Amino acid sequence: YLKYRKIQRTWIHCRAAAEICRTAIATWGLPRLVLPVVPGQSATFARLATSLRMLHLRSQPLAELPIDVLRERYIAERIDDQARYHRVRRARLETRRQRLIALFWVCSALAVLRGLLVGIFGIGGLGEELRHLVNHFLPLALPCLAGFALALISVFDLNGQVARSRETEDFLASARAETAACSNIYALQRAIERTERFLAHEIAEWFTRSREPRYG
Repeated sequence: YLKYRKIQRTWIHCRAAAEICRTAIATWGLPRLVLPVVPGQSATFARLATSLRMLHLRSQPLAELPIDVLRERYIAERIDDQARYHRVRRARLETRRQRLIALFWVCSALAVLRGLLVGIFGIGGLGEELRHLVNHFLPLALPCLAGFALALISVFDLNGQVARSRETEDFLASARAETAACSNIYALQRAIERTERFLAHEIAEWFTRSREPRYG
């Protein structure tokens, strides 16, 4: 288990570092490199950020890329890519949530139905095994399964995760429109910095959530 946890922590750090590098690639042509500052984790990735900034300063091209190229590249490589990721993630989380909700209602309905049938018809005509199943096992198993389904929704915060993914999708749609409307490099730089500040909070939340044992 300890070996698994160590491998998982290494993977989590590498995954967060990869997001920082993807941002650097998408904004490499800007006069000032934009890197997400992950809240609460700035010291963890400080050396990586410093190395990327040094590489950017040393590799400045003689001629700047046209703003149309920079704008379209950032929209395609960063905004559209993140929007697609959160759209797929939200659909997957909603499917899980709906399945657990369905399990809750099925188990609840079966528990009520069992009570009605036993109350109306009784269990005198059933065999010993069926009587044990209906009178002892189902009254315990069905409520437990219903509670287990609701508990999983709460433990994994599926409602909150779906809401945050939807919020991120809305923000990215707004950021895409703002970025596409930028007509000069300074406006583009400011729009990208606002987008990356928002996405940095998403990285920090994912980083913290992935390190918790219940998500591992």
